[in-house]
Amino acid sequence: MKAAVFKGLEEKIKIVEDYPKPVPDKDEILIKVKFCGICGTDVSSYFYQLGNVPIIMGHEFSGIIDSIGENVKNFQKGDTVSAWADKEYFGSVEDGGFAEYIKVKESYVVKKPNEITFEEMCLAEPVSCLTHARDISGIGKNEGVIILGSGVMGISLLQVLLATREPKYVIMVDFNQSLLDKAMELGASACFKPKQKVKIRKFIREHGACSFVYDCAGTESSYLLSLELVEKGGTVLLEGIKRGNIPIPMFMIVYNEIVVKGSYCQTRKDFLEAIELIKNRKINTQKMISDIIPLEKVQEGIERMKKSDRTEIKILVKIS
Repeated sequence: MKAAVFKGLEEKIKIVEDYPKPVPDKDEILIKVKFCGICGTDVSSYFYQLGNVPIIMGHEFSGIIDSIGENVKNFQKGDTVSAWADKEYFGSVEDGGFAEYIKVKESYVVKKPNEITFEEMCLAEPVSCLTHARDISGIGKNEGVIILGSGVMGISLLQVLLATREPKYVIMVDFNQSLLDKAMELGASACFKPKQKVKIRKFIREHGACSFVYDCAGTESSYLLSLELVEKGGTVLLEGIKRGNIPIPMFMIVYNEIVVKGSYCQTRKDFLEAIELIKNRKINTQKMISDIIPLEKVQEGIERMKKSDRTEIKILVKIS
């Protein structure tokens, strides 16, 4: 089968025409991949080699069942599907979706509704990470919210909160003006650059305290900014991932009685809710899918997503 194989920091990604086709075990399903999205995790793995190598990256995929193991009961050949990954990410430990075929345990496979395209189904994975973050944070209705980072995770969270929690306001914060413009189109109350703290605080004074800050950027500066902006007794939810350690401002957290939580990946319940949100048009997939590229250009797509001035929210790779 054809596959985009990441061979490490020096060799990068090679398109292999005769990569071994996976053989499903008795509890596994072999999926012929139609589309696979480029995730921030893929970008980080490409530039910093976070997972195993050599490996096929990609975990936001959709496709058609090619064959099933002997113990599989709930699916059959020809079903249109996707899969959620729990904490065992395809594409970091096991081969992922930037290939013609992928094998997945039956317990992770989910059927694609007829109302959703294969392209849209690829967004269920990132959106489900944010339904999970929403629940971990414990946010209710009519809260003041700030989201740091307007990439696909921040944009997904914005739409999830607007659809399910009716926030008092949602402020988006990012360096990238193009992404902030997209956030405004999708319902953000206001957008600011990180250095515009005076303007952010002015907005908060005029519209009410910010009780929840979601850090979807995952940097030291965004973490510190989240602690500065949240109200006393408020919650900071860390969704963005930064490897390594950063200083913790203990006095600020203790004095302001700030709750800090982390959120990682999703559950099957989150994935199913994400599918429903997409099916019911609560997630604007048209504004999120910025480009569709062939498998041969996956390395180019990953490098585009690293650019600080990028205009893309989500790039999909067309496999078959």
